[in-house]
Amino acid sequence: MFHIFGFYKFKKLNNLKKIKKILENYLQVYDISGTIIISSEGVNGTISAKQDYLLKFNILFKKLLSIKKFNSENNSTSKFNPFHKPKVKIKKEVVPIGFKVKNYNKPKNNLNPSEWNRIIKKKIQS
Repeated sequence: MFHIFGFYKFKKLNNLKKIKKILENYLQVYDISGTIIISSEGVNGTISAKQDYLLKFNILFKKLLSIKKFNSENNSTSKFNPFHKPKVKIKKEVVPIGFKVKNYNKPKNNLNPSEWNRIIKKKIQS
């Protein structure tokens, strides 16, 4: 059984090339497939592996980024591995929406879903 882990975290990141190399190594060591996107504004990814490998990876990944939890986590299972190989990509945006996220760690800036939809709709129309 393969476990699939989807996640994202908005957090200011530096040294993206160094983070990419470390993550590529982790993915290889723990036989993890899928894609992780890193940018100066955070991380986003969906990966799969055996459960114990994902748990070990998750601990190391959080330690690498100095975080306690992700903004969002999704877990599911599959009888087969849905991904062919591991990939770590450096992108301009962690979630491609066309504008920069600011104030990464300020809870007072959290949006409820309807506010988020309003901002996205406004951005698309402009």
